[in-house]
Amino acid sequence: MFEYLLATSDYATESDIFREGIKSLYREKTEPDNVKDWDNRIQECARITADNVLERMQTMLDATVRKGGLVAVAGAVTDADEPEETDVGMAPPEAVEELSEEVDDFLSDFFGYL
Repeated sequence: MFEYLLATSDYATESDIFREGIKSLYREKTEPDNVKDWDNRIQECARITADNVLERMQTMLDATVRKGGLVAVAGAVTDADEPEETDVGMAPPEAVEELSEEVDDFLSDFFGYL
């Protein structure tokens, strides 16, 4: 579908299709009588694009967490009433995508966990 819409020369990039999809979704809410089949196709492309972006971002975040060596810990009470941290599992070894230090720094600043 993306290839077809890009071939019409009405849209230069997938981002243009995504923006048009958002406009179409807005029109659907404000003018339900004027919804056309074409709008539905563009909306589907926008949904696919949003799902792809979400999946890619989640993959990058997962890889960053693994790269940073973060693992879940469990607390256990010791005799001195001090929590004892124990490793409850290993992070998966496969990082789909290695991120640059700049991206790591950004995610660290943005999410505060690296």
